[in-house]
Amino acid sequence: YTLTDRSNCIYYLYLIQNCLKEFNVTKVRFRPHPSENPNWYRNNIDLNFYQIDDLDLSSSLASSSLVIGPTSTVFFDALIQGVNYVVFQPLNQFGFGLNGYRIPSMYNGDNEKVPVAKSVVELREILKKKKLVNISILNDICQEKFDLEDVYSIINSVRTCKYDR
Repeated sequence: YTLTDRSNCIYYLYLIQNCLKEFNVTKVRFRPHPSENPNWYRNNIDLNFYQIDDLDLSSSLASSSLVIGPTSTVFFDALIQGVNYVVFQPLNQFGFGLNGYRIPSMYNGDNEKVPVAKSVVELREILKKKKLVNISILNDICQEKFDLEDVYSIINSVRTCKYDR
């Protein structure tokens, strides 16, 4: 995944900040992606509202009551630790994410178990109604037992393929 316009990150945080202020939230923690430079954010966001979170992910989630974020594997980490995750995927005028990419199916609002906000209006509504992710989504996605048979069959099929050169 490549960011096509870093200003979208600031815009995204601005949308969340304005929405949360409507609920009288005055300070939140913001956790940049590990590949991002927190100092860049420090120079571009409201540090009176956002506190840069530099804890390890597990500790960060343990001290959280709610996570608002985009398409991310943190979704799974949060749910496993018992923290609700509100998917906020604002769409551009063409129905794509802010960076012009399609939103993956689990995060696009098609699954009723995962509340997804595609706009600030929808984010406000999810927060107002305190909608929760249906935790059974984890059973739909993850198996209880890790089974390598599918992996082995893929490896074996590649090994037996003959390529014409």
